[in-house]
Amino acid sequence: MSAPRRKTAEARADLILERSLLGAIAALVPLPFIDDALLRRSRTTLLHELATAAGLRLDAAALAALTEAPRRSMVQRAGLGVLQRALRGAATPLRVAGRARAALETFQLATLLDHYARRHHRGLDLDADRAKALRRSFDEVIGETRLRLGDLRRPTAHAEALRTGFDARWTREPT
Repeated sequence: MSAPRRKTAEARADLILERSLLGAIAALVPLPFIDDALLRRSRTTLLHELATAAGLRLDAAALAALTEAPRRSMVQRAGLGVLQRALRGAATPLRVAGRARAALETFQLATLLDHYARRHHRGLDLDADRAKALRRSFDEVIGETRLRLGDLRRPTAHAEALRTGFDARWTREPT
């Protein structure tokens, strides 16, 4: 990779990391519904900017499909609700942990979308159905990619593992 391309790739990686963290920090606002709205807006804006910079056009439906929260089973949602009610007194640490998880999810989604847009996408835009299939692939890759403690200190290693996992999945089964 040439020096200018490497600098551009490093700048994108820095942007992804910074915006993921800033979105989660902004979402620590202790106002119901506002915190989640800030997080969604931050994630949506970041993904839209990355796609646009790579020449990938996303309509509102495609962007919504890519940014929606990962699907959880009824059992997972019920368990999470019971846990939250049981631990109301420990709300602040749980809130911070939830926002750290949200920052990680944003980082992972942004890394994968940027990689897909720059390496795999052909054409000008991505429709909602294709975006849903792409998001399922992203979720599978994220689920299969081990997150190590060292990856939190060196996010580039985790990003590389995500890209490698996506490349292997995408060449096997393009959706």
